[in-house]
Amino acid sequence: MRIIHFSDIHLHNKDISNINVNFIDPFINDLKKKNSQKKIDIILFSGDLVDQGGRSFSDIELAFLSFKEYIMDPILNALNLEQSKFLIVPGNHDIDRSKVDIYSEPGLISSLNSLESVNDFIESENLHHIKRVLDFKNFEKQLYENSAESITNFTSVFKHNIGGKSVGLLCINSAWRCNDSSRDKGMILIGERQLKQSIYQIKDCDIKIAMLHHPLDWLASVEFKVISQILQKEFDMMFCGHVHESQTELKATMLGKLLVAIAPSNWIDNSRSDSRTYSNGYTVIDYENEIKLEHRRYSNNKNCYVANTDLGNDEGCDIFPIPSSEDQDIMQELRNYCREIEEVHLESRNEHLLSFKTNTIAPKNIIELFVLPELKSHEQYDIEDKDGEEVYGLQSIVNMKENLILLGPQESGKTILLDRLLIEFINRNIELNTIPVFIDFKENKNTKIKTSISRYLHVSIHQIQEMLKKHNIILLIDNLTLNDKYDSRIRELEEMVMDRSLKGVRFVATSIPSITGEVPLEFLSNPFISKVKKIKISPFKVKQIRELSAKWFSKKEDALYKMNTNHLISVFSKLNIPRTPLSVSMFLWILESQENYKPINNAFMLENYIEKLFKKHSPEEVYSETFDFSNKQRLLAKIALEMYKTDNDNYNLTRTELYKLTDSYLKSRRLVYKVEDILDQFIKIGILHEEYSNSGIIVSYRFDCFFKYFLMKNMDYDEKFKEFVLSEEKYLLFVDEIEYYTGLKRDQDSILLNVSERMMRNFDEWLSYLFNKTNSYDNIFNHTKLFENSENEHIIEKLSPSHKQSEKEEEELLEFELENGISEKGIVKKETELSYIKVLERSWILTAKVLKNTEETENIALKNQVYENMLNCSVAFASLYKIIIDQYLFKSNETIIVSKEELNMLDKFLPLVHQQLTYRFVGTAKLSLVFEDDVKAKLTDVANQYSEFEKFISVFIYCDIKGDRFLHYIDQLIRIVKKNYIKEMIFVKLLNIFYTSKTTTYDDEYLKLIGEIKVRINGGSRQKKGEYIEIYRNKKFLSQYNGQEDGKDEVI
Repeated sequence: MRIIHFSDIHLHNKDISNINVNFIDPFINDLKKKNSQKKIDIILFSGDLVDQGGRSFSDIELAFLSFKEYIMDPILNALNLEQSKFLIVPGNHDIDRSKVDIYSEPGLISSLNSLESVNDFIESENLHHIKRVLDFKNFEKQLYENSAESITNFTSVFKHNIGGKSVGLLCINSAWRCNDSSRDKGMILIGERQLKQSIYQIKDCDIKIAMLHHPLDWLASVEFKVISQILQKEFDMMFCGHVHESQTELKATMLGKLLVAIAPSNWIDNSRSDSRTYSNGYTVIDYENEIKLEHRRYSNNKNCYVANTDLGNDEGCDIFPIPSSEDQDIMQELRNYCREIEEVHLESRNEHLLSFKTNTIAPKNIIELFVLPELKSHEQYDIEDKDGEEVYGLQSIVNMKENLILLGPQESGKTILLDRLLIEFINRNIELNTIPVFIDFKENKNTKIKTSISRYLHVSIHQIQEMLKKHNIILLIDNLTLNDKYDSRIRELEEMVMDRSLKGVRFVATSIPSITGEVPLEFLSNPFISKVKKIKISPFKVKQIRELSAKWFSKKEDALYKMNTNHLISVFSKLNIPRTPLSVSMFLWILESQENYKPINNAFMLENYIEKLFKKHSPEEVYSETFDFSNKQRLLAKIALEMYKTDNDNYNLTRTELYKLTDSYLKSRRLVYKVEDILDQFIKIGILHEEYSNSGIIVSYRFDCFFKYFLMKNMDYDEKFKEFVLSEEKYLLFVDEIEYYTGLKRDQDSILLNVSERMMRNFDEWLSYLFNKTNSYDNIFNHTKLFENSENEHIIEKLSPSHKQSEKEEEELLEFELENGISEKGIVKKETELSYIKVLERSWILTAKVLKNTEETENIALKNQVYENMLNCSVAFASLYKIIIDQYLFKSNETIIVSKEELNMLDKFLPLVHQQLTYRFVGTAKLSLVFEDDVKAKLTDVANQYSEFEKFISVFIYCDIKGDRFLHYIDQLIRIVKKNYIKEMIFVKLLNIFYTSKTTTYDDEYLKLIGEIKVRINGGSRQKKGEYIEIYRNKKFLSQYNGQEDGKDEVI
């Protein structure tokens, strides 16, 4: 089948005298050539037959008849085609605007505000408001009186048999609401019900074609989605005009594939134009085993049509495949799977949003509220070196062909990012030819991956292998973990990815990075996982916070959300609160009702959030006067404790178990309340979450932080549990709970002392070993083979991220059991034991967090001593990390199992990374005097007791909180350091501070310090220092001028 598509002639009376020379003759000559090569079957003209409602003619009817006489008839005669093969639709220039009722038009616009109101208006057959288009429809009825299946005022239906195929053509009137061309966009209506009724008449046709004047983005918002979906689902091709520019697109969604072709104009006045973008032209469409579009352009110089090589390939052609019947069956199956996922799983993904069950003005679905964090292949520590930095967008992740692991800390939005990817894969399933499957790796850990796929897609396990041979699968894996418990699943994942008998299996997984934010050490030792591309999820910057705030307050005045955003950014910056999507969302929700809210720390904000959850719901809160917030908090703590003791996957209980627990709790306190009412409220306001499984209804805490908060509250209510949590054997399994507890109490001297002493005991062996090998941390950063031929092999063994499992363990892990259903929510299970590295890591970090929280203690000496010890242990841990990196870099010379570029980058900038990390855990202005005392001690270190690394960290933690004398201490540090690696870290740190500063208050001082350290690195005179100052002053000016400095993104 060969189709000719052209549009927008805008016939004017003055054009008639020279229409043959400027349009008809060259056009027909070109059509004859195409017809001689292959017979033309259909001509489609997508509107604007005449100009401005035919005003240049005596009346609009004469204008339409002139179009027939001077355009249609010559073309039909030249090609020997019958009139029913030349189809037209009305454009905005084909209406008589003098017939628009200017008095009732505004009322009609406001009335047609829903699908139903549009449908009702069309079915009312009220001709008064469509008089503007009736002249065209009368002309159309005369043309096709005996050849159309049906002609209404809104659609016209035609059927033709071409080449043994039945072709259904639907001509859609998109002009009946046109009035003012400058304001028509967003006002165009079609009518859902009448469109479906017209489609029904061609439902049995082999090929279905739609034509209308306006592209779909001109539709009113009330109809855009539903009309777009109908056309996408029901038609093979759609032809439009109006915009005078040729565009071609094959749109593939879960509803089907639709070729959309927009024709250029052919108005006579444009024939002399030199514009190639808006040049006159038309398209030849061949629909056979493939769809081929040949774009033709009018050349005024040659007075003929030539190939438009600005479009398509070198010959001006676009070619799209037409799937075979077998391929169409597979595509339909893919659509069915994706439709099933959409109907069964997508709505539940919204529950991961904090706003979902919260009484808030914020949107409650992922599409409206989602903000993409910054995704980077690796951290860029040197602000001047941007060449190696690659930032990924959502589409680049979706289009990626390789496997991928997204590394982000707890509550960094990993699960919601996977949710958003799931939605994208569903919406683009035909284009991507892929079925997405969501798997939480920590749920049902003994379940085979193929079993998980079977349950997710509701496909028999016996059919999975065949399904995998026909369809590409993308596994969206949450909580990817490497340890002995998950080895069998990792092996199965590797086998599926490598299995060439399958159509194609790849995965995008999320995992928690190492403490430095880099690849977890256990990932490096796994040959399969180590080779997978890693991308890091960055904390929210100002750009993301502003975007989330704008979406959150989208229903409020701009000034309000801007004020709230600025307040929020200021608080996060000053208090060093984690900039995660969850904490930002929590803050925004509180700001809705308390505009000047300022939390003390993360635990305080979480408590405030939970309390406000209940207060917001207080009008409908059950028993609010008698069973108050305090009572409910105690019950929720009891529930969390029972969930912890039961130790199920996801720390859940069945609804029955929860009912019995609550009933027993109430009876033991002689409280007479309905258990169902209380539990229903906990679920309604979003504290608890319930879902259905094969074993019944199971209930868990909605967020990991909720579970840990209420588990922590037992430390107030149950002395034995508090002793258990703080015991030396268990305390490192409860780092978050202890952080919450000390954050709320803020005066726990005894806990601070205990965790500090235990930290020193945990580090004792490592510290002793280090100083037997080297007397300073600085020396470690100059040695890459510290452990070669070491006599202390037991220390080396402790550095191994994982041990080799026994044969018996392996056999036990291979015994898969079918579990009942897969939960789509997850609370991170606590480990039963920790590796040596994990013990060291958690020891110093917990000490840092507790110190930060213990601001109300009067024991100044304790705070000073703990801070000094914590810095010592943190640097010892950084030294350990340095050695491990060197080991892997050495091994990768033989077998490359991980990106050397990433490890080399971390190796080079580890001191800077560690300083930023330490600040993240301990930094607060309330410890400024403690920090300053430490700085003074280290900078006046006559006995060389401290390494330059320790001095660097101490000074710049004080700098990061903007202590009163931070510039003075940086200057002192620069004058005493001798190690080049520390000089380089000082330079990079200062450069980052200078480039990202939001004010110019300290710019001159920063530049002096930068010049000084640069001279000390490279050598040179005071004149050279001045040159460096000018170089970096100009660089910052140029980067600000070009809008490329990091300050535009305002790193907090």
